[in-house]
This record gives sequence, structure tokens and C-alpha cells, in this order.
Amino acid sequence: MIYKMILQDREGSVSDYFYNTYTNTITDQSGRLLIENDSIKKFKNAISISPDRPGKKGKIKTLKIQLGLKCNYSCSYCLQSVEIADGTVSNNTDANKFLKDLSCWIHEPPQRIEFWGGEPFVYWSKLKLLVPELRSVFPYAEFLIITNGSLLDYEKVQFIIDNDINIGISHDGPQQKFRGPDPFNNESLFNTIKGLIESRPGKVSFNSVLHSKNYNLNEIYDYFNGKFPNPNLSLEGVVAIYDDYTLKNIGQFTKKQYLELTDNIFYELIIYKNRFGNLTRKMRSFITSLKNQTPIETITQKCGMDREDMIAVDLLGNVMTCQNTGAKGKHKIGTVYDYENIRLDTSTHLSFREECMHCPVVQLCKGSCMYLYDDYFTQTCWNEYYYNMGILKAALFVLTGKILIHIEGDIRRPEYSAMSLEKNPKLKDLYEG
Repeated sequence: MIYKMILQDREGSVSDYFYNTYTNTITDQSGRLLIENDSIKKFKNAISISPDRPGKKGKIKTLKIQLGLKCNYSCSYCLQSVEIADGTVSNNTDANKFLKDLSCWIHEPPQRIEFWGGEPFVYWSKLKLLVPELRSVFPYAEFLIITNGSLLDYEKVQFIIDNDINIGISHDGPQQKFRGPDPFNNESLFNTIKGLIESRPGKVSFNSVLHSKNYNLNEIYDYFNGKFPNPNLSLEGVVAIYDDYTLKNIGQFTKKQYLELTDNIFYELIIYKNRFGNLTRKMRSFITSLKNQTPIETITQKCGMDREDMIAVDLLGNVMTCQNTGAKGKHKIGTVYDYENIRLDTSTHLSFREECMHCPVVQLCKGSCMYLYDDYFTQTCWNEYYYNMGILKAALFVLTGKILIHIEGDIRRPEYSAMSLEKNPKLKDLYEG
């Protein structure tokens, strides 16, 4: 799909560039590539999965262990909340069996092992069983725990250090109230987190979600920098929609807010550059993909869970769509004890979505969440569109010194259901312009 992108320089002169999202190439009016490809790179096509064409699992590079879905917080936009009833319950006996049986289905060391809840430190006794044993078996694997940080104490910090675990603390900065209590308000806990950061430089990050009440990156940065100078910040991206509450509240932006979101991302990348590490890396990765001319058929989903080498399991050996889903419901896609028959039949690859294949930011968005449908997918898609448009705009400025002011072409945006439009007519404004 080719889009005409109109860029403007500082003198007000406009230039036309043409972006082919399928070949991932940008040319000027004369047909010359914006970035020359001086080497030939071989690509492997992604496996386009759908309920009718389910994916499989193979050699594991990333192992995601779901300890359970219990959490001591109740985030207003929690993607796991609708899955709690389908979450399995396990005990330490199950954890020991899980460890004993590893060699039955993991035949080569994974590169990365992640421990997930709910809140992982709710499952402290399981972590104490699993982590040291897995560290001894896979000494070179990268370990990661995503936590809300509220249960950290000296014992857990020492455990993190001893087992070389990377920590991501989910925290929304100035709008933490939409996620849960602010652990920084507890002096003892604040000092514990500060000590962890000081003892693990570069291995502890704060991860924020952007939503309609929290998309000012200056405010987010200032909040953390006021508590932890030069903080290691990341963005979990823009909020995805998994329930009606989020759909109707902080997951929904106005057109004005969307435009501000795009500009905020753009200015963050152009003016401040490196305050949010993964945002900068995403822009640079996109520029590299333009140089390599990465074709659309090689793109896996945003989360990567459609790949054969990424797998999410619970301690009973159940395999799920991803670590945020429960294995007692529709998202159980198999078991490690029958590995060959695991089937990812709960999701849809971007190549099967009309909106994705007619979108100028598909190479950045990568289809968003692969198991969302209907209005939940529609709202998530709109959120991702304007978020990633800011990254596209910044990348073009880096490459040309010009600002993207308009895109022309066959852009197909998802539409809300008649019921949603009837309840909220303002949503129709998004279809204009």
C-alpha cells in the first residue's frame, strides 16, 4: 500500500514523499529512496495465524511463566481483570513438579525468562522456589519481573540482586491514582525502591501507560525525575481495551486529545530524545527497518506471542495465548505435556485485518493486541494509530528535517458498532479528516 506523505520545511516549502508500507520503502518525487539499502538482508516470513490457521510452538527463546492472576492492586484499565475467573490456582508442589518436568519440553536454554502475575510478588513462596533453580539451570538467561513495586522489601531486593533479575516497576507517574496506590508515598518502601535502583543501575525501570488522563510526557518525566534523578523510564505504550469500563473511560480519547498525543510523542523524540528509552529505541528500530526494507509479510504481532519461539505457561503446564490470559477458559491453547499439539487458535494476525493492511503505521503498530475484536479492537486501534503516528512523524523529521503535515491514500480505519455510536455520537468525529 502506497501513501503520499506531504512534508514541510522551516521555510514553508512542501515536498511529497511516497511510503510503500508493504515493501517498507520511502521515495521522493523522483523515485529515489530516502534511505539507500547498501546490503542484502534475508527475511523470514511471519506465520500468519488465525482461528482457522492456528500457530504452533517450537524452540523457546522467551519463556513467560504465569504464577497466577492475583494482585493486590485493582488498576482501572487492567487487561487481566476479565481473565481472573479463568486463571488457574497452583501451589508449591506444582512449582516443584514444573521444575522437575522442564527437561521434557525445554531442550535448549531460553534466552529470556519472565515471571508474571497478577502481581508476581504476591507469589513470593513460588518465586523463592522457581528463580534460584531456573538460574542454576539457565545461568545465561535474562530474567525479568514486572511488578507494581508495593511488596518490595529488603529480603526481596537481596533476592533480586542475588539472582540477577531485571525489574520493571509499573507506575503511571502523576496519574498513578488510576492504577493504584502510589508506593512512593510510603517512606520505607520509597527508600527500598531507591536502594534497589542504586544497587542495580540500568536494570530497574519505571513503566508507564499512556491514556486519556495521562499522555503528557513532560509531566510523567518531571514526576519521576523529582524523585529519582535521571530515571530509567519506559512506556508500556498506549492503553489497550479489554473491558467496557476502560472503553468508556480513560481508554477513549477525543480527536483533540489524539492530536495532542501525536504531538507529545513527536516532541519527546525530537526535543528530549532519550528520556523514555524504549520509545527512542522504537523510532530507531523503525528507521533501521526502512534501511533494511523489511517487508510487511515478515512482521509478527506487537507482543510477539504469535511467534513459535515465545510461549506463556502456568505452573500446571497449561499453555495460554499470552501471560495475561487464563488457562481455564478459551485462551488455553494446549499443554507442555502434549507440545506438538499446541495450537494458537485464539488470535488473528495483522495480515488478516483490513485496517492493518491499509494503514500507514502498520510497520510501527504491528497489529496491536492479536486477540482483540469488535469495539475493543476498534478503540485500541485508534489509540495505537495516533500514538505510532507520533513516532512516524519523528522518524521522518530525523531523516529529512521536515515535518509531516498530511498523509494521502487508502487509509481504512476500524468503525465502532452502531450501539457504541448511538451511545456516544462524538466518536463519529474520529472518522473525519
